[in-house]
Amino acid sequence: MFPPEHQISPHLKRRKFNFWALPNREKDVIALLYEVFRSIELVSIILRFIKPENYGIISPPVERILDVRRGSDAKETYINYLNDLRRIKAHYGFIRVADVDMALWVVHEKCYGEPKDADVMRAYHSDGFLLQLRAKNLMDHFFEQYSYTDLAKALAPFNPRLAAQIGGIAFERMVREVAAVFGENYVDKDLKTLIDDLRSDRAIDDLTNGQWHKARRVRNKAIHGKSDPTPNELYSLLNLLT
Repeated sequence: MFPPEHQISPHLKRRKFNFWALPNREKDVIALLYEVFRSIELVSIILRFIKPENYGIISPPVERILDVRRGSDAKETYINYLNDLRRIKAHYGFIRVADVDMALWVVHEKCYGEPKDADVMRAYHSDGFLLQLRAKNLMDHFFEQYSYTDLAKALAPFNPRLAAQIGGIAFERMVREVAAVFGENYVDKDLKTLIDDLRSDRAIDDLTNGQWHKARRVRNKAIHGKSDPTPNELYSLLNLLT
């Protein structure tokens, strides 16, 4: 709901909104509108009807469809939302950003409303471009801030196979970093041979050799095996990572 006129009129009279500058100075315009209306949904409605070629209405259904990345505040979230809509507009050849917003709202209703449309659901979940966009929204900041080791340990309680797979990458990197200290002749060797040669050359001791081979087998099981690593197997791998 828009606020009563008497609450916003004084604020509107004191401000000028340079809509001609959009979208170049949109952060400033969005911030000014937000100061007056105190709702990013209302701001998005105003912009959508002023410049539908560049703006759409933000709504929970469309945010859900895109798994929009949350910003530090509502304004930043809306900017993230607009960037997603504009990527979709460019990729699929929509005329206006507002058309993307409406199309995605329909997708949500077809996928999560009643009755559901099986064909639309199938198309949505198999759409490679949307899947990439959603994956970036959900995971990009994790990969920016956390190492494979951190991610593997975080995933361990609820997805042990993926935790072991990611942990296996971190483990192999660790082993190869150790090997690099002892010379370039280790670079092109497979992991099993590399661990054995490090022991033969006395770069690691028998205990480390045994631990590393055990971790290597856990990694292989996670990637190639039919069953998930056991908790003991998984944590024997993760405990080696620093």
